[in-house]
Amino acid sequence: MLGKKQPLNKSATMCLADNSGQIFFCESQFKNLRTISIFLLPFVAFLAFRAPDILFFLSEEALEILTLPFQIIVWAIIFVYYDISLLEIAWVLNKKRIIFSTVLIGTMSYLSLIFYLAPRYGLEGLCTTILISLIIMFIFTSLYLQKAGVKIPLYKSCEKPVVATMGLAVVLHYVNSFPFIFILLAGFISYSLILITTLALDK
Repeated sequence: MLGKKQPLNKSATMCLADNSGQIFFCESQFKNLRTISIFLLPFVAFLAFRAPDILFFLSEEALEILTLPFQIIVWAIIFVYYDISLLEIAWVLNKKRIIFSTVLIGTMSYLSLIFYLAPRYGLEGLCTTILISLIIMFIFTSLYLQKAGVKIPLYKSCEKPVVATMGLAVVLHYVNSFPFIFILLAGFISYSLILITTLALDK
């Protein structure tokens, strides 16, 4: 209830209250979210696009089987981090019901999807089930926290890394056949330029 002050856990010193003292904004956590997103998103994109290079030690047959599941599951890394960050905020604000509800929803989503996707698509279906479940958890955690009065400026925290990563994905797509070192340099330069440009436009 927003009319009542909720007891906070010890780590709540990371959070600030607005003028009413009822709505909390976990400023330090969202700053961390933006900083880590700057490095996490391009790292995941690079892993996904260069999966054959990462899995070079596998045989050709194993590489053919595991490349797509690997490309799917690495995107789950992003939502694992985001889910943990939002659940940490719920814990800080002593919103244990939100934690229980979202974990339950994520678990039920996984169990519902696994029996449909895994038998039909095998390992790809399993990885897709994990990714979708994490995305569902992310959506519901965000909605529950906002409903509880928590300000979640995810757009401000992640918009620029997301835009830069989209640009990086385009570059990686077109230079995919070039030598690995060239791809690494082209990816780093393009991502840095797009990120710097978007940050400069925001000022």
